[in-house]
Amino acid sequence: MTLSIIIVNYNVKYFLEQTIVSALKACQGIEAEIWVVDNNSKDGSLELVEKKFPQVKLIANKDNPGFSKANNQAIKLATGKYKLLLNPDTFVQEDTFKKCIDFMDANPNAGAIGVRMIDGKGIFLPESKRSLPTPSVAFYKLFGLSAIFPKHPKYSKYHLGDKPEMETTKADILSGAFMFMRSEAIDKIGLLDESFFMYGEDIDLSYRFVLAGYDNYYFADTTIIHYKGESTKKGSLNYVKTFYNAMIIFAQKHYSGSSAKAYQRVLKGAIFLKAFLAIITSFFGKWNHLILDSALIFASIEFIKVFWAVNIKHQTSYYPFVFTWVIVPFYVLIWMTSAYLNGAYDKPKTMKSALRGIVIGTFIIANLYAFAPENWRYSRAVILFGAIASVFWMAITRMILNYYYNRKWSIDTPERYAVAIIGSEEEEKRALSLIENSNVQIIYKGRIDIGSKSGGLGNYKQLNQLVEWFNIEEIIFCSKDLTNKEIVEIIDENESGLHFKILPENSESIIGSNSKDQAGELYAKDLNYSINQAHQRRNKRMFDICISGLFILLFPWFVLRKNRSAIYGNLFTVLLNYKTWIGYFVDEQENLPRLHQAVFTPKNVFLDEMSSKTKRLINEKYAKQWSLEEEWKIIKTYL
Repeated sequence: MTLSIIIVNYNVKYFLEQTIVSALKACQGIEAEIWVVDNNSKDGSLELVEKKFPQVKLIANKDNPGFSKANNQAIKLATGKYKLLLNPDTFVQEDTFKKCIDFMDANPNAGAIGVRMIDGKGIFLPESKRSLPTPSVAFYKLFGLSAIFPKHPKYSKYHLGDKPEMETTKADILSGAFMFMRSEAIDKIGLLDESFFMYGEDIDLSYRFVLAGYDNYYFADTTIIHYKGESTKKGSLNYVKTFYNAMIIFAQKHYSGSSAKAYQRVLKGAIFLKAFLAIITSFFGKWNHLILDSALIFASIEFIKVFWAVNIKHQTSYYPFVFTWVIVPFYVLIWMTSAYLNGAYDKPKTMKSALRGIVIGTFIIANLYAFAPENWRYSRAVILFGAIASVFWMAITRMILNYYYNRKWSIDTPERYAVAIIGSEEEEKRALSLIENSNVQIIYKGRIDIGSKSGGLGNYKQLNQLVEWFNIEEIIFCSKDLTNKEIVEIIDENESGLHFKILPENSESIIGSNSKDQAGELYAKDLNYSINQAHQRRNKRMFDICISGLFILLFPWFVLRKNRSAIYGNLFTVLLNYKTWIGYFVDEQENLPRLHQAVFTPKNVFLDEMSSKTKRLINEKYAKQWSLEEEWKIIKTYL
């Protein structure tokens, strides 16, 4: 056996399918085997592999033992002269494995090689090549000097920034997303260190190759796609904690004396700094637009207040402190809450929902004003002009953000991408059918030909001109009709900000990823669930809060009900968003949108015993048909 490919999977079913399909193409003409180790996925990954890829050797874990241990399970059984650790969110070219084998054969002292990686939009991933993270190298990286001086031979050493990305070179550290290893070298240095649950194991393994006298190489003669957002949520607090704790384990293992202590101090300081930044970034990343609108509206009301007092009322102190710092923020809170609940900040963002939210918020404020005591009613004009300012600023911020992200001066985020499909007429029909069944709205521009035949918009080799002429924003590749190499080359050359997705051969999903730090996007016929929609998830959360408030207000009555222990035993966990009042049967929720653990299930209360099939059907119906009315009907059966 020449090559053993090992893929560790955890809940990335659709990306796993694409990875296996591309790997099988790259195995043509090579004596190879593919191992998939599944770490107890709940998304139907096992069923997919068993049904569609019987030639793949499958290890199904009943828990999640971690990345290192899962890889070791397959390494022990694999028989290839070379072993490849491959992430389940990658896409390789047809000749990638052959080129790697030839390079390893020609360089017998090579312990392992990594390849040039790009993300789903064609942006080079610098972690394709790295140096040993010594205390000084880690310091320059953790505290931003490598970002300030990305090509400096000293400060950018972490990612070998001074080494050209298109040039093959020695690199101490390789990425575990694609690590092509010599089995003889693994036998010498040992398996992955299982004390690394996730992250850091590739650094440790790479370094042990070097310590054993082998050379590691960054091999630039082939390029793969690593979607990365599917397997690495770098902005999360959990990532910061897991990654830097792994680095501490590495320092304790490989450094001694003052170096180890200095390294650990740097890493512990980085953990606190990065954790703080992760919290801030996560908060503002989620609410930045709403916070910006709130600040601008508050500032506008301050201007309106002063202008009205000086020029209309001819008084410089007409509005007291309590109006500025209590009443005005309260007005802004009502406007923003109303806008949020009306979907003003859902994607796609529309001015229609923002305007509806401001109108409803103004109506609420006006009614509160009418019933407020005389000494709390300062000015109807401030409310009126404040509402006008709210609409104005919400339109302006949308235009600016839309231009920044989409290069379009528009008050509405595009609800639909202008899409073209590269492939045959047969695959075009299949792709459009999948899009229709997944309930995704697009602006379809047409098919781009792969050959000399006419009938489409033009030939894919004139893609840049076609994109500009037809204002195309997203390309869907039909991999049945194009080679993986052609797909990778087109994405790699992307300079137009295009979005890309791939329809694998015989697949029922279209997959892509437009950011290395966010989860991927896909069109799949089994994802048409009401509970997946942003506004419905928000409505469900508001329902949970309102029902919790009802339970608190009517405590004397509900405490006598039959489910009082379930209600009051879970009240605060629901309020804190750790649980939800209504949700799935926990043992039959595979392939469904994820929800928090439920206090109650959407069952018929007269059925005490139900089969697994019945539970699965009830869960599926609940997800597809979710609405506030249905949620209320279900909760009433438990009261």
